[in-house]
Amino acid sequence: MDVARITRRPSAQALPVEDVLELVQSGKVRIPHFQRPLRWRSSHVVDLFDSIYAGLPIGVLLFSKEPRKAETVRLGSLSIPASDALDAFVVIDGQQRITALAASLLHPDASPRGDVFAIWFDLEAEKFHRLEQSEAPPSWIPLNAIGDSYRTLEWLDVWPYRSERPDLARRALALAKAIREYHVPAYIVEGASESVLRVIFKRINTSGLPMKESEVFQALYGSEERSVQGACDRLAATGFGQLNPEWFLRCLKAIEGIDPRAKLQERAEDVDDQSIERTEQALRSVLEFLMVDVGIHHGQFLPYRLPIVILARYFHLHPNPAPRNRLLLRWWVWRGALTGVHTDSSNANMLAHQQAITPDETGSVARLLARVPESWNYPSLMRRWYGQSAATRLSALAMLSLSPVNPSTGAAWTLEEVRSRLGSSHSLGDIFIDVSERKRETIAGRLLAGDKAGLSRLLEADFDVLKTHGVSLDAMQAFEEGDFLEFERERAHCLEGLFCNFFDERSGAGENARPSIKYILQTVAQ
Repeated sequence: MDVARITRRPSAQALPVEDVLELVQSGKVRIPHFQRPLRWRSSHVVDLFDSIYAGLPIGVLLFSKEPRKAETVRLGSLSIPASDALDAFVVIDGQQRITALAASLLHPDASPRGDVFAIWFDLEAEKFHRLEQSEAPPSWIPLNAIGDSYRTLEWLDVWPYRSERPDLARRALALAKAIREYHVPAYIVEGASESVLRVIFKRINTSGLPMKESEVFQALYGSEERSVQGACDRLAATGFGQLNPEWFLRCLKAIEGIDPRAKLQERAEDVDDQSIERTEQALRSVLEFLMVDVGIHHGQFLPYRLPIVILARYFHLHPNPAPRNRLLLRWWVWRGALTGVHTDSSNANMLAHQQAITPDETGSVARLLARVPESWNYPSLMRRWYGQSAATRLSALAMLSLSPVNPSTGAAWTLEEVRSRLGSSHSLGDIFIDVSERKRETIAGRLLAGDKAGLSRLLEADFDVLKTHGVSLDAMQAFEEGDFLEFERERAHCLEGLFCNFFDERSGAGENARPSIKYILQTVAQ
């Protein structure tokens, strides 16, 4: 590949963290469209600050200094209005680290909690932690209180233990100094074209930790107008929730007939300008089918992801399936979930399912149904609640099917209310609340209350309201006596029959899953 040379050699600088924060706040730091989306989890952010506090290297940043138009820069939960700039610092390498620094040290919440960048420092143990939903212990200081010396002093002024623990107050000041004055090595490139920057980006990011396939695809084939992430964002507007870009590309491969084991950059001849659009269109039909026909109302209720890929290929080839085939596909989704067959999302299993989808609309459905057993066990309500498990998600769907009353409105929960809660960074565990507040709770111990305040209102409501949640009189008596285990057992007993009816109806238990008579006669005639 012929690469144009840059006219000026990169300059090397050592930027204090406080200077990086100043560049961010002034709108000078910009993120180019070919950058990969954020991948870091809270553990990566914690490790970054632990390295800085310990004085360890955290790698080199690479910027391109160039003119940029006004835009809104988003770094984690930060939203920075950036005006026109002749000398913007465009991030070529180091986006994850810069975002972690800025989003944690400039976190907009007074008491950060819940998100990846809600990082606190335990002054007593000298350890960094992510704060989830609980209150911070007295010895913890939020990192957004140390990004600026004035904020650190303000925090110490109202800290109730300053006079009792002057040693910890001094440690807080030392922490703030160590973080703000830490120097990050950086290269700054000037006068480089976008094509050169793409080459730099590719060469940096194809060594060491490999880029995700969606990131490579976007860098090589995408644009600001046409991107995998943009398609995923538009699909999220259906109400189903955010689709993972990697799974979007799995769907793209299935639609284009590409072996799931192949790398897209090696199959450029099978991808064209319309591939993203075709995949988005098929997935829009899939998500509508899942929400309306199947009754899986949001991605967080989806037991397994394999059906999304297979249905994407099916709806691409057959945009308007016959009513009988839509029904059989619904049974296939539910049976695969209840039997656990869909748990295997390996490339080999994906390919086998993908090959079952042909231009034969009805035959494709028959081949899919042949891959799932006709009998299964139902999820146990006494199993531990785990939001990522199929048993928990299936049970949550069954609870929602009872039309439980929302204690905040006095009316049954609507799908719009549930989707709205899940769409604002909440998980199933944030709206299905544990009545006992124990660390090891069961599925039967969870009620659709919306939040802890809603749970308090629900448990004080009339019995007619509690009945909509599958709470019997015996269960309520056990709860009032403080016997939470007996409450869970009584509620599980009350819900078992209702759940069995729900799953039987959705999966077509005992129903004949054969193709239509018309199709059978046509097949015999052929």
